[in-house]
Amino acid sequence: MRILVGCMGWVGIPDTDAFTSDKMPTCSRGFFPSKMYGKYPYMSTTMATAMNLKPPARDARLDFRLQSEHKRLIEQAAVASGQTVSEFALSRLLDAARETVERATTTQLSRRDREAFLALISEDSEPNQALQAAAERYRRRGG
Repeated sequence: MRILVGCMGWVGIPDTDAFTSDKMPTCSRGFFPSKMYGKYPYMSTTMATAMNLKPPARDARLDFRLQSEHKRLIEQAAVASGQTVSEFALSRLLDAARETVERATTTQLSRRDREAFLALISEDSEPNQALQAAAERYRRRGG
């Protein structure tokens, strides 16, 4: 038996003359179309269903256009990772978004700069006039 990746997953093809590569049907992406039914244990929504939990409501949409070759690649990657296209795209977008926000909101200090910063904030120095004036303005505004 040969195992082929199809448009919708894996399929086993018996090794017979009736299933030669030139006689097998293909889908638009050129793969053998397999038929798969039911829930798949590797999909995240199945776990929630099995535990009788409702997944959080998805009440927002994000739509964008892309080149058809990029769409085919994303679909192929989703199948390879055992996810739907939506699950795959959402997980990758969220990973990239978290990483981008973390980079934008985090400052990495060198060892020397870290030591200088810690020394400055641990000093018991008196506030200068500018800081005292700012504190007074804050208090007058009701702070």
